[in-house]
Formats: sequence, structure tokens, C-alpha cells
Amino acid sequence: MPTADDAARAAVSAAVARAAAEGKHALVVFGADWCGDTAALERAFANPLVSALADAGFEVVRLDVGARDRHTAIAAGWGIDYAAGIPAVAALDGDGELVAATRDGELRHARALSPIEIAQLLHPLLPAAVRGG
Repeated sequence: MPTADDAARAAVSAAVARAAAEGKHALVVFGADWCGDTAALERAFANPLVSALADAGFEVVRLDVGARDRHTAIAAGWGIDYAAGIPAVAALDGDGELVAATRDGELRHARALSPIEIAQLLHPLLPAAVRGG
């Protein structure tokens, strides 16, 4: 019987395939409905500054970490430990290889970050062609 991690891996694989077809990276967002910082990150994604960046460079897939007990093996595979804080993100290239991840809780205080600061955190995760490099 398929597990929640199986479904999450399938969602990530689908995002990677879409990203590869469009010259983007897949951006896996680990967050939770109860987390104010996850909600703040979602609001930032709705801001035109951040949404333009995200739309140009990412296929976004969101994984709900529950009470920090879901998708831990997936996160750990990319060096993400929920103890450092959520939300956390991992950027994957079109081959599904890790480009970079927030491993030190860079977004754990997303509610205190401006859209510009969030865009600055996401910018290095973009494909080189999108970020101009």
C-alpha cells in the first residue's frame, strides 16, 4: 500500500519533470498549516515580486510536515532537519539532483522577512539562465 512518502515522492518527481520541460528547478517547500512562518511564506509567494521570480524559475511542490513527523526521510535526504525550523525549501534541477536547500532555518522567521528578503533567499536557488548567470 502506498505511503504518504510515496505520494510525496511522486509529487516531487512530477514537479521535477515539469521543471525540466520548462527549464526551471523544482522547489520543494516543507511547511505546515499550523505554522505562522509557513503562512507568511505563502503570502510572500503571492506578492508580485516573489511570484514573478517563482513563476519564472520554479515548479513549486508543497509538502505538509504535519507535527514535524511527516516526510522526514525525504527532507533528511537533502540535509534538511525540521529542528532547524520550518518552512524549509529544497531546489532540484531537471534531473532531480539537489541544487541547494535551506538547512539552517533560513525561513524559520519568514513572518519577519520582507518579500525582498525572501526573494533574495530564493534567488540563488533559481536556474542560472533565470538568475542571469
